[in-house]
Amino acid sequence: MVTRIVHTIIEEPIANHSKKMGIDKRAVITTTALVWIALHAVTITLRAVLFGIEHIQAFTPFSIIIMLLVIGASIKKINATLLATIMLVNMAITVEIFIYNSWGFRGPVIYITIVLPLIAFLLIGRKTGWLVCALVIINFIAFSYLNYTGYAFPPLPVKGNGIFIARAISVSFVVLLISWVAWYFAYIHDDFFQTLYTKNTELSRISQHKSDFLANMSHEFRTPLNAIIGFSNLLIKRNKNNPAFDERVLKSLESIQRNGGHLLELVTDILDVMSLEEKKLVLAYSTIDAVPLLQTCIDDMQVLANEKSLSLNIVVPDELMQLAITIDPKRVRQVVLNLLSNAIKYTDQGSVTLALKRHDSHPESTHLSTPHSKGLNSDTAQPQKIGSSTIAISITDTGCGISDDQMPKLFQKFARQDSHLRSNTLGTGLGLVIAGQLVSMHGGHIEVESEPNQGSQFTVILPIHAPKLDRHATDTQRK
Repeated sequence: MVTRIVHTIIEEPIANHSKKMGIDKRAVITTTALVWIALHAVTITLRAVLFGIEHIQAFTPFSIIIMLLVIGASIKKINATLLATIMLVNMAITVEIFIYNSWGFRGPVIYITIVLPLIAFLLIGRKTGWLVCALVIINFIAFSYLNYTGYAFPPLPVKGNGIFIARAISVSFVVLLISWVAWYFAYIHDDFFQTLYTKNTELSRISQHKSDFLANMSHEFRTPLNAIIGFSNLLIKRNKNNPAFDERVLKSLESIQRNGGHLLELVTDILDVMSLEEKKLVLAYSTIDAVPLLQTCIDDMQVLANEKSLSLNIVVPDELMQLAITIDPKRVRQVVLNLLSNAIKYTDQGSVTLALKRHDSHPESTHLSTPHSKGLNSDTAQPQKIGSSTIAISITDTGCGISDDQMPKLFQKFARQDSHLRSNTLGTGLGLVIAGQLVSMHGGHIEVESEPNQGSQFTVILPIHAPKLDRHATDTQRK
């Protein structure tokens, strides 16, 4: 529902406004044609007054008629690119005739050709624009060469200082047209970005409302869910050993407890993701023994493993039995439980093994790791290099494994394996995102190795001692 509201209020208006904010080719065509007609009108008037009607060239009215037809066709919504091409050809031919009849490169008209590439780029396309640009340069070179060699152009009726007035008129036309195009671009640029800013502000406001709504509702969900889970657990304990208790009722209570727990996990995941996105989650560092923490994780997952007849093991070398590490125990435990839960979910037979060992950093052996950043916007995972004083907590299973095409999606929000999207395996696709970011906040990363139908290994690499900067930031925030 929220997504639909955001799409209706924000995305559709932005898309529609983006279309409106594009170049209005018909407006440019119409304006250019009107300025061209005005230039001809001035030229015809001056020629008639100064030199007589016989000096009005026949192609001038013909060019005006073509421009009027172009304007009419633009109003009738004829293809804008076709009209732009007709207008460009008309202008080019007319200007070429004027150049030839006006002393070539020395005359006042050749400057008008400067606007031809501009029109081609703006209204037709890049390739046409560069082609016209090349033709205009060739045109300049050709007429300059003809003037240099003393080619006999037709006599120019303008004498003396009149040539400067004629040049002023043609250059003014060029300046006017280029200035109008520049203004038009500045207008749509400013208008578009102002609209984009307004829409982004509105989108941010709606997004904040959505986040507040989800946060408030998630908190509200937790109270009744805890009550449901607690009372169902109490009823199960009281009546499980009661021979008179109906077996179907007991299964129903267990189903209520199981689904209530899953819903509570979902709500917790949403709250964690929102806290990470808004950078509100703070790590509470403390120095603890690593093995007891991992053993509690095994104990908590033992029931789930027993339900699927899986062997759940923990492997710790003797030299690490008394290892003390400085971490946020709650968050590291959350990471390990998530990885163990995933391993058990996606393993139908065999075993799941939790192992603790010292870690030697070899980036070339890293298959995949979470992005070493505190945001949730990274779409791809990148290998990270960590110092030598690190430990590796690996969770190895004999499950279905992960295909190569699914590997890059592991640490993206709401991403799940295709083979399990329509299965009975529960999950939100948020667990690995949260785990990856929590490990990154500790200054570590997660490495993944997997073979389809062979199993997977997720390895959490953590510094033995908390990063000084993160610990300082945490202490500061506590105060």
